[in-house]
Amino acid sequence: MTTKRTGSRRFPVPEDFSFRSTVWSSGWSVLAPFSGDYERRELECRYRLPGGHVTQVLLRQPGGRGKPLVARVTGGRGARAGLSAPEWTAVRSAVGHFLRIDDDLEPFYARCREAGEPYVHAERTGFGRLMRSPTLFEDIVKILATTNTTWAGTKSMVANLVRLAGDGGAFPAPDRVAAIGAKRLREDGRWGYRAESLAAISRGAASG
Repeated sequence: MTTKRTGSRRFPVPEDFSFRSTVWSSGWSVLAPFSGDYERRELECRYRLPGGHVTQVLLRQPGGRGKPLVARVTGGRGARAGLSAPEWTAVRSAVGHFLRIDDDLEPFYARCREAGEPYVHAERTGFGRLMRSPTLFEDIVKILATTNTTWAGTKSMVANLVRLAGDGGAFPAPDRVAAIGAKRLREDGRWGYRAESLAAISRGAASG
């Protein structure tokens, strides 16, 4: 028996979920391996599936707030034959995490209603979810890349790291970053004085 593979899926979301408000709540949407297009209201990301393969998925919410997310494979694993049901489950889990789809914002909205204008605007627009990375390690690394630099410098450092250590364009695992070492991170990755901290964080994460 063969498992049916598909190139796209629709993910139901809560009534208060706004893709637009969540994705552009921070600059994470334009840091590699994410690629956000504000005008088209799209977010593309590369994600390593549990089996090790990397897939590239484009996300949209064409119906607007509360309507299903549409996910379509645009590269990597599944680009030709699509993804299996278990692979799509893994993608949904990752997307749910970094877009905080399943977070309960009712307590936050209740406080906003109590506070009145202009805070009630948050509930009207579905604001309140702050986009993050698929893993805590990736978030820590990206926060480190924001220290004492311009936003252009942050984007460059993260892109260089993905280029040097990324697997198939996905964000690198801690052991891959640790293997590069501080010297290459500083010189080739252009991480400057942050290279020592990045190497130490990666070694610590890789060793548990």
